Amino acid sequence: MTTDELSEHGMVQMDEESIRGFLLSQSVGVLGLPTDGAPALRPMSFWFDDNSRLYFFYLTGSSSRKVELTDQATVARFLVYRAETTFNWRRSCVA
Repeated sequence: MTTDELSEHGMVQMDEESIRGFLLSQSVGVLGLPTDGAPALRPMSFWFDDNSRLYFFYLTGSSSRKVELTDQATVARFLVYRAETTFNWRRSCVA
């Protein structure tokens, strides 16, 4: 579906101020790191500085696939969302 089609179902695109407010109110998201196959998805705690940066706290052992993939990555995606029920999504943001 396109964003135009989604708007017919009640989706509203957030402006910059709404995105900042949403990120400030959340603390958990999903980090997507590239691999040779499907992306590696890792739940992560984060902090947003109310400007433009997300900060992550990596808790790792002596051998960490997450650190290895992060060191190799030139791009990544981070998804933050809030869903009250299966069909009642309040907000989501991809960075």
